[in-house]
Amino acid sequence: PVWEGLTWVLDLLHRPQMAIDVIHAYLAAHFWWMPDWRINGLFDAMSLIRASYLDTIHPRDTLLALTPQDFELLVALLFKRLRFSVSVTQKTRDGGCDIKLISTTSGKAESSVVECKRYAEKPIGVKDIRALLGVVERDGATRGLFVVTSKFTDPAVKEASLTNRIELIGYEAFCVLLNEHFGPEWRANIDRILQEAHKEFDILLTK
Repeated sequence: PVWEGLTWVLDLLHRPQMAIDVIHAYLAAHFWWMPDWRINGLFDAMSLIRASYLDTIHPRDTLLALTPQDFELLVALLFKRLRFSVSVTQKTRDGGCDIKLISTTSGKAESSVVECKRYAEKPIGVKDIRALLGVVERDGATRGLFVVTSKFTDPAVKEASLTNRIELIGYEAFCVLLNEHFGPEWRANIDRILQEAHKEFDILLTK
């Protein structure tokens, strides 16, 4: 017989990560009572939503058209959505980092510094990795994160892996995060998102 099931989850496709979370929660609640074909169908649905909405890599033109400050505020709002405590450093004396994060998910407070680079083509090299590591050590932070619209050179990736304290988020990974937390239509909604970011952080600029 036809089963109505979770067809209402289609109404959440403007927030695809939320749709996936709902299906996952439904599976967790009913897994032991569902036949295999229904379980497989729900896993397939999550895979399709991710492939169709979250893993899409959009053109970079929207981000490249932003001012450096707006790009940093967008990154800051993303980390806010990721449940970090976020502060944006003052542009004239940022001390080598653009954003500071505090996370307590591990049971203790861990601090991170974030450097944002809005480049069209220029890759991030070893010198940049070492500079950010210096900021991490100077500030006594747990780790440093690079968020960029370009990519990282192979030596830079190797250098970051050796330190184990630097996380690299290139454009493709950054785009997936934007899809997950602002919806797949974030490019069309960028003005509204930035308005929210300004409202959130303009009064929180650290000295």
